[in-house]
Amino acid sequence: MTESNLPRITILLLMLCFFSFQTFSQNLNIETKAIRDGYFQTLPSNNGRSICKYKKKKSIIITKVGNGDWWYGKSKNCEGWILGLTIEINDEMKEALKNYNLLLEKEERERERLKIIEEKEKEEKDRIKKLNKKRIADSVKLVKIERQAKALKKIAELDSIAKLELRNNCHYVRNEIDKYEKVKVVLTEYYGLKSDSASDYYLAIQLYMFAGIKYVYFSIDEDLGCASSYESSKSSVKVYLENNDMLTFYHIGDVDCADFTLFGRLTSKDIQRLKKSPIQSIRLTGTDYYKDIEDIEYKEFFLDKLKCLE
Repeated sequence: MTESNLPRITILLLMLCFFSFQTFSQNLNIETKAIRDGYFQTLPSNNGRSICKYKKKKSIIITKVGNGDWWYGKSKNCEGWILGLTIEINDEMKEALKNYNLLLEKEERERERLKIIEEKEKEEKDRIKKLNKKRIADSVKLVKIERQAKALKKIAELDSIAKLELRNNCHYVRNEIDKYEKVKVVLTEYYGLKSDSASDYYLAIQLYMFAGIKYVYFSIDEDLGCASSYESSKSSVKVYLENNDMLTFYHIGDVDCADFTLFGRLTSKDIQRLKKSPIQSIRLTGTDYYKDIEDIEYKEFFLDKLKCLE
């Protein structure tokens, strides 16, 4: 049974039960008599309005079952709800009341059954939702691990035979003329600047150029909140150079609350300043926290890689 079909089935079953009760309670034709004076009333309660009076020993035809206290009946010139204490409850009426109560119990069981089905459907929906959420989280985590492994490999190469090749050459994800926009598009690979298994964070930078306009991505595997471009909570990255110069890059992209990735503009003036000195430290500031990265492992990143955007 699907979730979309459940409400319709519930309504149909309840309508069927209601029809059964109505059919049962409206098809009675049981004769009894009053054991004391009383009144036909508009409602099966003491709040009902009296319609007309019936006398003790008056013959009354019962047509509907209310409950043990109230019955619907009629005389020759009047009809309405009758208090059970004022009439004789004969065997036929007892049997009718018994059958009516059985139907009420059946309806209650059906309600409970449908409630259980609805709860199970909700549990299944929640379970599937959690599985999908976990699947997405696992996929994101896998991408993070793969990217981190790739960048860590690059860092390791700095101390290997491939050190010169890594530092002296550009490694591109994309370096071509866009066939639609007819402009040059350059996107480097992520280059790792810092890894630390003890504190479990990781920092990488990627360079990007579109139609001559240059940008930089700073990405860290650390919970800093979101990368926001709103004036009230604008995220930033401050790059401190060894010559005591400091550059600030502000996030200009959409709000990103996954891994902290800041997308900033790289001006010609920024490039000139970055080419003058290695990196000393970097501070990344999100909407909730900030992180200072000391002991940069690839301090010469900008000195080596800014040429990749030329």
